[in-house]
Amino acid sequence: MISNNEYANDSNCVIILKNTNGCETKFSYILPFYPLPDANYSGDTTVCKNKEVSILVNTDADSIAWGYNNSSNDNPITFTATNDTLLILHIYKSQCKRTIEIPVSVLDETACVLNIYTSFSPNGDGVNDYWHIDGIDLFNDVIVEIFNRWGVQVWSTNNYDNASNSFKGETNEGKPLPTGTYYYIIKRNDQPVLKGYLEILR
Repeated sequence: MISNNEYANDSNCVIILKNTNGCETKFSYILPFYPLPDANYSGDTTVCKNKEVSILVNTDADSIAWGYNNSSNDNPITFTATNDTLLILHIYKSQCKRTIEIPVSVLDETACVLNIYTSFSPNGDGVNDYWHIDGIDLFNDVIVEIFNRWGVQVWSTNNYDNASNSFKGETNEGKPLPTGTYYYIIKRNDQPVLKGYLEILR
């Protein structure tokens, strides 16, 4: 076996053929070098049951085949996760194939229930300065809408997450909202719409 590190370029090979009478013939040829395709992937591999998994493969390969539901040549790769599975990718370039195994974990339904806090205090002290929603990061493209007591929408987003896109007690334009009671709506793909009240304390 010739490894990529041993021969990183085409090689000039010489073959010698010799018969029982001692006569020999030599000929040479170029042994082409085909490097393995580069490949890595991105995407959430821990999801809730019956949620869509989306894996984007970054590669210089010519084609991609994968062994889930007999699909192939899809990028990003998407499928609905019903239980833990091992996604096997076959990455082809020239004469070479690289195989990548991606474990996908499906969480128990009890782990996918949101814990929605009913108040927070965006006063800049570093404690409860934004509206944290436990479990929200397990869902993709979560729509959150905030309304004031008169039913006027004061803030919204199409991709809520606690790390970088959360409600901080301000309008979408960055104007601080006054202390009081607000109304929220949370939409998670095919999940039931969640509604309730939220207190801003300062």
